[in-house]
Amino acid sequence: MKNHGFKLEARSVSFALPDGRKILEKVSFLADGPSIALIGRNGSGKTTLLRILAGELAPSGGSVGARGRVVYLPQKIERAGGRLVRDLLGISDVLKALERIEAGDAPPEVIEEVEWKWDTRARCSGLLRKVGLERLSLDAPLLSLSGGELLRLAFCAAMLKEPDILLLDEPTNNLDRKSRLKLLAFLASWKGIKIIATHDRQLLESLDSVAEIYDGKFTLYRMRYPEYVAYRRAMNEAAELKAAETRKHLAKDRKQLGAVMDRRLHHTASAERRVRKDEGVCRLNLSSARSKGQATTAGIREIHLKRIEAAKKEFLEAKARVRPENRIEIDVPQDPMPAGKRIFALEDVNVFYGGAPLWKRPVSFQLSGNTRMALIGPNGSGKTTILRLLSGKLRPASGTVSVPASPVVYLDQFLEYLDPERTILENVWSRGAGMSESLVRTRLARLFFRRDAVHKKVACLSGGEKLRVALAKLFCAGKPPQLLLLDEPTNNMDLDSCEQLESALAGFKGAMLAVSHDYRFLNAIGAEDFFDLSPYCEAERRYEL
Repeated sequence: MKNHGFKLEARSVSFALPDGRKILEKVSFLADGPSIALIGRNGSGKTTLLRILAGELAPSGGSVGARGRVVYLPQKIERAGGRLVRDLLGISDVLKALERIEAGDAPPEVIEEVEWKWDTRARCSGLLRKVGLERLSLDAPLLSLSGGELLRLAFCAAMLKEPDILLLDEPTNNLDRKSRLKLLAFLASWKGIKIIATHDRQLLESLDSVAEIYDGKFTLYRMRYPEYVAYRRAMNEAAELKAAETRKHLAKDRKQLGAVMDRRLHHTASAERRVRKDEGVCRLNLSSARSKGQATTAGIREIHLKRIEAAKKEFLEAKARVRPENRIEIDVPQDPMPAGKRIFALEDVNVFYGGAPLWKRPVSFQLSGNTRMALIGPNGSGKTTILRLLSGKLRPASGTVSVPASPVVYLDQFLEYLDPERTILENVWSRGAGMSESLVRTRLARLFFRRDAVHKKVACLSGGEKLRVALAKLFCAGKPPQLLLLDEPTNNMDLDSCEQLESALAGFKGAMLAVSHDYRFLNAIGAEDFFDLSPYCEAERRYEL
């Protein structure tokens, strides 16, 4: 499809919460090109902006104008109420009408209603095939679908509305690698205008421009994501140099003021001594000379104070342009794992679901030393099941699971490792055997939790913040884990949080088994071995316990 003059424009769009807190401030841009990646930290206002652009949410100020049909696909899809696949696709009424026509009992008004919709079934089949759902029945209940299947189905529903402008909110969340690649290929071939909020670096790199929301301000960069990253890095380095330079100027001006004031005091004292020695000078002249000296000193001091104030302002402005360091470096007091030490072994393992085996043949594999392994396979192939077996949360129906490594920590994507009703400090301190509050606070500060922030309840935190708390709790333990199990840790995280996690795990010296569809993440953490569950799965029947 060609862009026949379609465009979407935001004009000074602002949005504030009922308590007055500003989320977006005077956002203005024109989207008339193929694709824009919308990035920003969780809570920065990405979803809010998409909803405003789609007309679902009224802005506090400004306006939105569109030429073309705008369709919005939210991140969370409603599946309750006994709805079927055909209901989410929005074709139930059309299919009923077609069924009546085929049965020969449709009145003229029904025939007229579907005049331009005779190909609905064919269009649905084509779209479902493109996203890997060709086996899905239109009468299947939505509750029977996995999160990934539901998302792909919702995408088909959006495309059936024939959009000219497509707004997507984290469209690759919960998709396995094969499904992600299908969706990415479809998006690349679709030539309408796309604005996509995502932290998926593979998707980001396929889009034409990058729009960033940072501290409520919106900036559109007419460049692809890799160029944006290089540009932002260069800008931050320049800002750091400017801040360092202005800090030196400020220190120099303050030092100069001190030196000038010392010289003035010395000069004034010397002048007074000379005047006192001159017996012919009256007290009135002495007082007058002193007043003039004080006035001169005050004037010089005022000039230097203004210079210092200007230097301080310049320094603060330069410092404000420096974005906080995103790396987390944690010193884990842990000896490297001996290369030959067995961490775990699964021998002829299977589990049952609904009376049937999960895998068509038993699973056997092992891990030794400080190896970092990625566990891969399609959704429903049993990746989470393997992690639960290794963590002791699930017992096998057959075979043996041996885990000599101790302790083992399992970080699932829902972070059940944390107590949501306790504060950050309480969660971490409960794990820090014998550690003082001061030391726990120091560790938390390295994870960007400083001062009163440690008293926030975990339930109130974003996904990225919860992950940092989990890492702090993990690395403050009396004995660090020898095996770390990760289940889709980057799901629902912003880019900053992904990078923080990657840098934190660089300091971990134990073994690691990670489930992730984010191959950029797996590469960043140094996953050198892969175990693929695909060969163990029935093509028609995959479950996840």
